[in-house]
Amino acid sequence: MTHNYSRTELIFNAIENLLLEEGRESLTYAKISERCYLHTNTITYYFNGKEDMMIQFFQYIVDRDNANMPEFFTRVPAGLTPVEAFNELIDYIVEGGHLVSKTRRLLNLYLLPYVDISDAVKKLLSSVHNASSASEYAAIQMYNALGIIEESRIRESFADLTLASSGYSLIQLFGVKCIDHRLALHHTKERLRRSFLKDEYYREREYRE
Repeated sequence: MTHNYSRTELIFNAIENLLLEEGRESLTYAKISERCYLHTNTITYYFNGKEDMMIQFFQYIVDRDNANMPEFFTRVPAGLTPVEAFNELIDYIVEGGHLVSKTRRLLNLYLLPYVDISDAVKKLLSSVHNASSASEYAAIQMYNALGIIEESRIRESFADLTLASSGYSLIQLFGVKCIDHRLALHHTKERLRRSFLKDEYYREREYRE
């Protein structure tokens, strides 16, 4: 079945491919026009300047990512127990699942080389981060409703989870050196599981080199 793309979708697909293949400097109206087969006047008609175009593009990518969020965020996948699904959720969050998503990869390609970021783009980055945190917290509450979470520890455990995920993100994004980081990652996830799960549901997982 074919997809009937809107003109803005054609423009956003062209921006995405250019950014991935040629980098930020390729995002000229002329090159975008070549990729989506639309006149530059048609492209500029839909946006209030280039920054507005890029903000709308990233919102489009964020919405697309959210629509394809891993199943264990909203339900227990078939074939898994609630605890097994929760363990997958912890692995995903701590190891920066949101960070390595298409949204974050494109944002990094667009923003990392540049120091001067406008207030509008800062607001966008903040909304992306807040949306990720909100979806993670909602997932924790879903497992809490299934009766496997120690409710009295949710606040402190989630704060620890957020900090751990941010720390590991530095390793992924910037190549920060951390001695035995795989071992540290294992023990971090074990600590979080032990904190989140009710005692009767926690089973320590062995570390393998």
